[in-house]
Amino acid sequence: MFWLVLIAIFGPMIAFLGFLAFPPKSWLTRLEVLEDRLRLVPRLLSRWIGEATTEMPTDEGNEEILIWRGSSHSIPYGFRVSVPPGGGQRQELKIESGMRLSKQQAAILVDGITGVTGLPVRLVQQTSGVGGSTHEVPWAPEGRFAFSRALAMLAFGLLPWIGGIVTGFLGTGAAVAAVVGACLWLSQTASLLIYARLLDQKSRFPKIRWLTTVFTFTASYMVAYALTVFLVHR
Repeated sequence: MFWLVLIAIFGPMIAFLGFLAFPPKSWLTRLEVLEDRLRLVPRLLSRWIGEATTEMPTDEGNEEILIWRGSSHSIPYGFRVSVPPGGGQRQELKIESGMRLSKQQAAILVDGITGVTGLPVRLVQQTSGVGGSTHEVPWAPEGRFAFSRALAMLAFGLLPWIGGIVTGFLGTGAAVAAVVGACLWLSQTASLLIYARLLDQKSRFPKIRWLTTVFTFTASYMVAYALTVFLVHR
C-alpha cells in the first residue's frame, strides 16, 4: 500500500520531468528542407505566441550551403544554416538549442540537405583572430549524443526526489536529512560546474542559477522527505 501511495504522489512529477527531458518531436524547433528553400519552424510554445516560420531560398545561383557551429559566434549550442551571398547580404537561419550538434546529427543534416537541394554542404565555425577579427574554418562536431544529455538532465531532476524519499524512508532526523540534502545539492552543483568547464564555456556560472537550483532542489527534497516520513512513520 505504501508503494502505491508513493507512486500516486510522485509518479506524475517523474512523468513530467521525463516529458521535459524527452519532449515529442512536434514540440521542437524543426528545419524543413525543400528543393528551392529551407524553412525554419519554431518550437510549439513559440508558435503559440505568434512566432512565424522563416524561409531562406536556395536558388540556382548558390554554390553551397553552410552549417555553422552554435546559434551565434559566442554560443556553442544549436547551429546556424546560411547560404553564401550572391551579391547581397548573407541569409541565415538560427536553430537555438540547449545541446551541441553531434557528429551523427550533423551527418544526417548534410545528407538530407544535399539530397533534396542538390547543393554541397560544408560544416564551418568562426574563430577570433588578432584585433577581434573572425575567420571561417572547418568544423568537425564531436561525437556527443543528445540522448545522453537528456538522461543526465532527467537524473538531475530526480535526484532531490530520490534523496528525500530515501532519507524519509530511513527515518533520519530533520538535522541529518538537512545535511544529506545539502551534500546532494553541492555534489549536483559541482557536477554542473565541472561539466561546464569541460565544454569550454567561457561565461561564468550565473548567480541566478545558483539561487534557482537552491530553491527548486530544497523544495523538491523537503516535499519528498516530509511525505515519505508521514506515510511510513506516522
